Amino acid sequence: MNDHPVQHIDVIGGGLGGLVAAIEASERGIDVDLWETHHELGGRARTTAGYRANFGPHAVYNDGAFWAWLMAHEIRPRVLMPSLRTGFVHDHEFVRTPPLGIRRALRLLFREPTAPSGRSIREWLADRLDSDTHADLACRAFFPFYDSNVGCQDAAVVWEVMRRNRRQPARYIAGGWSVLIATLAERARRNGVSIHTGQRVTLEDLSAGPVVIATELNGAGRLLADDSVTWPSTSISCLDVGIAPETLTRRSLQRASAIDLDNAGFISRYTTKDVSLAPAGGEVIQCTGRRLTEETLDASIDRIRASLEVVYPGLNDGLDWSRRFDGSGRAAPSQAPGTSWRDRPGIDRGEGRFLVGDHVAAPGFLSEVSVVSAVTAIDMIVGAPSRGHSTIGR
Repeated sequence: MNDHPVQHIDVIGGGLGGLVAAIEASERGIDVDLWETHHELGGRARTTAGYRANFGPHAVYNDGAFWAWLMAHEIRPRVLMPSLRTGFVHDHEFVRTPPLGIRRALRLLFREPTAPSGRSIREWLADRLDSDTHADLACRAFFPFYDSNVGCQDAAVVWEVMRRNRRQPARYIAGGWSVLIATLAERARRNGVSIHTGQRVTLEDLSAGPVVIATELNGAGRLLADDSVTWPSTSISCLDVGIAPETLTRRSLQRASAIDLDNAGFISRYTTKDVSLAPAGGEVIQCTGRRLTEETLDASIDRIRASLEVVYPGLNDGLDWSRRFDGSGRAAPSQAPGTSWRDRPGIDRGEGRFLVGDHVAAPGFLSEVSVVSAVTAIDMIVGAPSRGHSTIGR
């Protein structure tokens, strides 16, 4: 039984953030109705059927707030480490040794624990690597940050993430992220959350009481009729392909992934670690790269296909399945020099409205921001942090 005046909340959005918010609220004795426009839950954490590919890059970090939340709730998905067999696409060639600029930048990681806020990562690296070319290569290797202008993000933000990635904390959900979404949905239903799919609602449709808006920012801004609910997003194009094993040559089978320096992205054969992602022994490869300013999706995908051909020669002629989409806004939010997560749209929008998602004012990286913002929103609604989970993301 809850000891606070809030008895009921509505959650708009059935993705990761919305489900976490619903679970948090229900475990504190609050009745929850969750509304999802699509007929399936998951939002950007959905996974395709057949060849199982996520909608854009997805990873959970075992040293972060999301993993801590899962462990605190005794939700233990099977996770896999990314393959270490990584090469590079550089000047339309596949190379196994990172170019000099990347090697010099990596050495900086060992001796400089921080970088300054207020300067772009490219400017800061150029001062230390004595070469604009080396700085450019290093920025292209920092693949979690897909900007049309490579290296334009705040040096302190990028450097913190890169030092964290050096410890290899990233893990992939076995079977795709829909497996985790199904687990969260089951927990929510078991807690008594009423989940309504295939229903688009407005704030006027809902009963009086707090509302958690766990949608992309553009959708949240429309619901709130608030033009200030916006934040610059990264520019990203995605190409996913499914192939039969005989399509790959013996040589290319040794290539599990590649950092695509030509497109500031990556190419990863996820079935190297998780054979369940493809039917009948097939393979799933996901490719991501930056989308240039005013570039069409077709042109961006053509560049990615060229890199895919470099890593896996002949592959483009023998695809069983493929999917392409504009993933802009579906990776890390853009952080201009001198900005931090605190500058993004706030969680509490007043009048009992709360924002949740990976582009709002909460710490962490990628999915961690959604989880921290969801827990924070419920803390604000209740007026106190949940017992045992009050330090997540703080």
